[in-house]
Amino acid sequence: MHLAALVVFGHIVLPIVMLGWLASTRAADRLTVAGIVLFVGALLLRVWLSGPGAAWLGPGWSWLYAAVFLASTARQARRARSLPWRPARDTRPMIECGVALGLAAFMTQSLAPIVLAMRTPERTVPLVFPLNDGRYRVLHGGSGEALNQHAAVQAQRYALDIVAVNGWGMRASGLVPEDPHAYAIFGRPVHAPCSGRVLAVHDGEPDQTPPETDPSRPAGNHVVLACPSGTVLLAHLAGGSIGVRIDQAVSAGDRLGRVGNSGNSTEPHLHIHAMEGDVRDPAAWLAAARPLAMTFDGRFLLRGDVVER
Repeated sequence: MHLAALVVFGHIVLPIVMLGWLASTRAADRLTVAGIVLFVGALLLRVWLSGPGAAWLGPGWSWLYAAVFLASTARQARRARSLPWRPARDTRPMIECGVALGLAAFMTQSLAPIVLAMRTPERTVPLVFPLNDGRYRVLHGGSGEALNQHAAVQAQRYALDIVAVNGWGMRASGLVPEDPHAYAIFGRPVHAPCSGRVLAVHDGEPDQTPPETDPSRPAGNHVVLACPSGTVLLAHLAGGSIGVRIDQAVSAGDRLGRVGNSGNSTEPHLHIHAMEGDVRDPAAWLAAARPLAMTFDGRFLLRGDVVER
């Protein structure tokens, strides 16, 4: 529930408080008003781009915040027409202006790592999206830690964590339901993202009860494919669902198993990452292998991106 509390605070409480500040401020000069507008706008943009809120709470919250922000900004702009540009030479207005501008500068520069994580690497490998018949959202994806928790590990630098979303745009019925079936992606068929040969299979691990994890078996039930473009690992599959065997030839789109919640996974999702060459060392699959960035239908997917199939 710790992560749920962070999501509620970061995506509901904090934006509402900051929007309330913007809407109600009676700053006495245009420079202070501009600082507040810039700070709140950058904060909302950071929450929108780098947080999991859209998958947890649905995208409606972000659009509502954007509407309130634009309306409040327009109102403050009208009010600021009659205000002086600079704060009065007095302690309180000078402090208010300094705080507003300082917060704006801090929040604006904090967007830089997110922008860098959005860059598409020079070398990418085209793959077929491994899920069909639904609407999917990327929980972790990008080329930097600001958008992708896996980026700190070499082999998983460009890994993706993918969830499905329901008709409300939410990944589950509730914030952190304990029943894996409450998650839209649980049990969805997983298909081969490329043609090749099955290099490794591991099955038989139980599906964890969210948010419990099994760090001793990081990938849980998984399939590793040797493809012409490199080695691809698909992890956290459902126990007993894998229908391929080692050395079996597969074509892109062939069914491999189903999405589960096995291994070091806090909730049902599909993990996928690609590595350079024919990687046969299991220890390298999750750590030391050279990473390959993946594209699907020409897209290098980032956190928050939606894929319709």
